[in-house]
Amino acid sequence: MLEPKIVGYTARNNLAEFYRTRFSNSLNTANPAEHVQWMFLDEYEKAFPSTPVMIQEYHMPHDKVGADMKKILEMAEGSPLLKGVSFFEFGVRYDKGGTELAFGMFQLGDFPVAEFDYFGESWSAWCLVPASKANESMPAAVAEAYGGEGLDFGLMCVPDPEK
Repeated sequence: MLEPKIVGYTARNNLAEFYRTRFSNSLNTANPAEHVQWMFLDEYEKAFPSTPVMIQEYHMPHDKVGADMKKILEMAEGSPLLKGVSFFEFGVRYDKGGTELAFGMFQLGDFPVAEFDYFGESWSAWCLVPASKANESMPAAVAEAYGGEGLDFGLMCVPDPEK
């Protein structure tokens, strides 16, 4: 973008200026918050001093979720470029298996709450319950880190006595 002519392109606009003033970058990381500063953010702020960045998928699965989320959100508050963090991921991806099972705030409960048709096949919609690690409810920890109260998770997966 700095020198488009080196690849045989003649720009009609200033692409470097366009990038610096109209773009935001993003990344995904499972690194702990304490590593993000020195492994990424310090160098990013030097290389792209006017380009905002957002962490689109953030979840360090091997530590206390709440404490780590609080650290990364404090880092975003103190950074002129790190504009936000999106927690990864809403539900456990059983279809992926392996290390991917360490991600997800909610996991499948003990019973289906509904049956539905999807392109001619019958499927079950399962109740969701909070996933936890190290005796810490992930949705409660994430809600608290963001400054919220969360839900009464005990009411999320209650069987219907009429069924």
